[in-house]
Amino acid sequence: VTIEQNLVITAGNDVTFNAAVGGDAGTETLTVNAGNHATFGSTVDDLASLTANVTGVTRFDGNLSNIGALTTNAAGSTVISTADLGVTGATFNDAVTLEQNLVITAGNDVTFDAAVSGDAGTETLTVNAANDLAFGSTVDDLASLTANVAGVTRFDGDLSNIGSLTTDAAGSTVINTAAMGVTDATFNDAVTLEQNLVVTAGSDVEFDAAVSGDAGTETLTVNAANDATFGSTVDDLAALTANVAGVTRFDGDLSNIGTLTTNA
Repeated sequence: VTIEQNLVITAGNDVTFNAAVGGDAGTETLTVNAGNHATFGSTVDDLASLTANVTGVTRFDGNLSNIGALTTNAAGSTVISTADLGVTGATFNDAVTLEQNLVITAGNDVTFDAAVSGDAGTETLTVNAANDLAFGSTVDDLASLTANVAGVTRFDGDLSNIGSLTTDAAGSTVINTAAMGVTDATFNDAVTLEQNLVVTAGSDVEFDAAVSGDAGTETLTVNAANDATFGSTVDDLAALTANVAGVTRFDGDLSNIGTLTTNA
């Protein structure tokens, strides 16, 4: 299907594209309003925007490239069974399930407003964003979660059953959730806590840049089956607790910490 002008499809039931969808000039927009499901069975390319207002499942089975704004509505859910999404910006207002390893490359922001999860728990998610990345709800059942973000990576929901959690050195990370359950975590950028946080890891936890509380009332507890490393300064926490089976290492100054505790 080739679209030569802006198109709105309104369907009482399903909308299915079994082959490629593309804009003719790359300036066209596609909006699908469906009373049930919307399925993109192949590639989608060269659209200024792609909007799915779907009460059932929005399904992507082919790569997306040269898409301006990708938006899904809060009703229903989204299933992604493809390797690459190339967009200017993406906002997923509904729950997202990954059925294979996914790389999202965005020229601006990527926002997940609802839950994100892997279907089998073996899937990986990598987000390369030139501005901000926000996880507005829980993230579960991924073999790895990697954020290469020039702006702010924000977590507003708990993480559970995540293999490797990695943020790059550019930008910063803000954590406004209570619990992160990972195999290991490496924060290469500065981390700010907006509430009390417990990180539980089956292996290592590394903070390679500064760690701080937003208001100075937050607490950080790290439970690690191997090592915990604080590679830079740690500031403005009501309590810092390291329950670590291996080595807890401090390579930066600590200031304005209420209670500092390491386990026996």
